[in-house]
Amino acid sequence: MSSPSSVSRSGICQFMISLALFAAAMLFVVAAVDPASAQTFITIHKFTSSPDGSSPFGGLVADSQGNYYGTTQFGGTSNNGTVFELSPPAVGGGHWTESVIWSFAGHSDGASPSYQLLIDAKGNLYGETQYGGNACSCGTVFALLPPKTTGGPWTKLVLYASSGSGGYISDALTVDRSGTMYGTQYLGGTYSSGQAFKVAPATGGGFTGTVLYNFGVTGTDSKEPYGPLTLDSNGNLYGVSNIGGTNDLGTVFRLTPPAGGGGNWTNAVLYSFPGAGAGCNPGGNIILDQSGRLYGQATSCGGNADRGVIFRLSPPTGSGPWTESVLHTFSSADGGGPYPSLILDAKTNVFYGTSFWGGGYGVVFQLKPPAGGAGTWIERVIHTFTGLSDGDGPLGPMVWDANGVLYGTAYYGAAVGHGTAFSIVP
Repeated sequence: MSSPSSVSRSGICQFMISLALFAAAMLFVVAAVDPASAQTFITIHKFTSSPDGSSPFGGLVADSQGNYYGTTQFGGTSNNGTVFELSPPAVGGGHWTESVIWSFAGHSDGASPSYQLLIDAKGNLYGETQYGGNACSCGTVFALLPPKTTGGPWTKLVLYASSGSGGYISDALTVDRSGTMYGTQYLGGTYSSGQAFKVAPATGGGFTGTVLYNFGVTGTDSKEPYGPLTLDSNGNLYGVSNIGGTNDLGTVFRLTPPAGGGGNWTNAVLYSFPGAGAGCNPGGNIILDQSGRLYGQATSCGGNADRGVIFRLSPPTGSGPWTESVLHTFSSADGGGPYPSLILDAKTNVFYGTSFWGGGYGVVFQLKPPAGGAGTWIERVIHTFTGLSDGDGPLGPMVWDANGVLYGTAYYGAAVGHGTAFSIVP
């Protein structure tokens, strides 16, 4: 293992800026997919726990060569999780090849990498572990630098070890153009209701971790943030909290940076979920469209099965409240459940997502807007998992390739039950 001191910290800062620019450019680049095309589902890898990992949680990211990278929550040499690479077969056929590029050792190295990675234009990977780091074992933010020579080892750096006060890093990172990364902790903090934090390149090299906001400051504040943050062009951060708000059933919130760069960040609760048909306990990512509307999933409440809803929040025209529209209510057959994630085809305004439940073992679904903008949104299940060779419990966001193929992971399933990676043409 390479020592962190052997790598230039100022060089990492430059990598982080490359990451920010690459991520910003790729954020809304998705392929237009013909919904009427035939579905093709392929299991591209079956995890076996040791040495290649178990329970892929955070989805996949791709490099410019068509290789995919992800994390497993468990497995590897110490059963503390892995970062893996999936390489496509050579032209003419063959099988995908899986390689473990890092097995976490626990303790200061971190444990249970559980969320989607970030990748920059140089192929450097950035992610989080749920545990390990400091004495509280509240998680880390790490970087993995590719080998300098073919076949050589990857180099890992711990950029930030959360003090957390008993909280745990709770979802994927978001990065801005300066290379600053933003994330949340589900619990802990001043009010034991979670925190938002940033990890920024420091002057002269290295990184500095800063707590931006402690949730739960009032009885109706957001509590227990449960999903990645979404950054707008003004530097505001949007997210969801699993509980809190007027009804203690969860919120959509906006964190606003201090004017002029000094002072405290502030939190505005944009919407408090009322439960019942409008949904409750939101989780996962928020998607921000060009009109300033927000889309996401509330994972409990809604419909006879209480499997949750996909919602849209429209901003007020003046000083009034944000308005919720329920776009789809899940049934026991077509989706719903914890750990939701959505991606948007910006060319067609069609959403795609995975659900942990639905059909017994989870589904991949499509949600299509009504023609002309008015009417009922149409949901279509494009794959129902069997719990066998195709997997069980798809988790994490899917990603597109340039040919309109979606790639994702399932947490369980396959012959030995340790999860799968898959591709699907919707």
